[in-house]
Amino acid sequence: MTRLTAALMTLLLLSIGLPLCDVRAEEDVHLEAPATEAAERNDEAVERDEEGEGSDEGDSEQPTLIDTAHERISSGVLATATWLDSFFSDPRAESEISKTLVKVRFSVFTQEGDPVEYDVKANLRLDLPVLEDKLHLLIAGDPEDEDEDLQTLSGKAGELPEVTSVDNDFSTSLRYFLKQSLERNVSLRSGVKWRSGMPSVFLEPRYRQTVPLDSWLFRYTQRAIGFTDGRTGVRATFDLERELRKPFFFRSSADASWASDEDGYFYRLSFTVFQSISSRRVVSYRWANAFRTAPNNHLDNVVLSVRYRQRILRDWLFYEVVPEVSFPKDRNQHVTPGILLRLEMLFGYYPELPPPRK
Repeated sequence: MTRLTAALMTLLLLSIGLPLCDVRAEEDVHLEAPATEAAERNDEAVERDEEGEGSDEGDSEQPTLIDTAHERISSGVLATATWLDSFFSDPRAESEISKTLVKVRFSVFTQEGDPVEYDVKANLRLDLPVLEDKLHLLIAGDPEDEDEDLQTLSGKAGELPEVTSVDNDFSTSLRYFLKQSLERNVSLRSGVKWRSGMPSVFLEPRYRQTVPLDSWLFRYTQRAIGFTDGRTGVRATFDLERELRKPFFFRSSADASWASDEDGYFYRLSFTVFQSISSRRVVSYRWANAFRTAPNNHLDNVVLSVRYRQRILRDWLFYEVVPEVSFPKDRNQHVTPGILLRLEMLFGYYPELPPPRK
């Protein structure tokens, strides 16, 4: 399938899909119901975490504190954040999903001064039951997701600047979860990545720690990756988030990355407000700033975007429209409008609709 054919299919599906959306069936559900559904999934992780660890029966206070912390995390800010990340197919959330998932994306992106770009990407996460949800097979053809290798910052595709690969790479790997709980997730991933037809073995440890701070939630994620061809890289991400007046949710993110085959360091600061219109439609408003330290410390790009995402026709079929305005340094901060159209299909696990309110 050529990119042009894929793009035409995308536009065709979008043109017939939107008018057929049964928006009358949507309930005006805000973040409370999705958060409940996410909390139930998070409780499973708590149960797995508590099995085998036991408790000190003589300590009457410690279990109470732990239970209180778990309840606060699972039913509060983290539940909402988990559902939102799942709804938007965020790579950070998908890295910790203990389910089989196939994701196929058809994208069309255009930006002032550049030709229209068409893209078709797919990736597979296969849960291997032999080790009780601890081992996953990953086959990725999307460098923006599991296969991002900490190279460059870009505001392309209507999203906030993020680490992406310059090549359309492909990888096959296994991820083993050493620790799975609401507060902490530790995993180790290893496999083979093909870059321009040449294979390279890599190893990638990943660590995530979540700390509740009353109405706020702090999350720290650290990743590192090393290839047998000598390339290495690290990335640290800090998130601070909380629920605002319903149906709004706020997140601020700061991260920094370094890659051995790039000069200097890359870091970014972004602010996002999510608005839950219903259980089928969510909008995010984002302001992202990308910085680079080479050849000198400077602001590399600013991206202002609005991301509208909706389920159409089926619960596993999503449509996105992402208009943006960027101010790239290589264009002397000239105002550069752009827009992304995307159709995404999920097979296997996908964020389920919450039950109707009584």
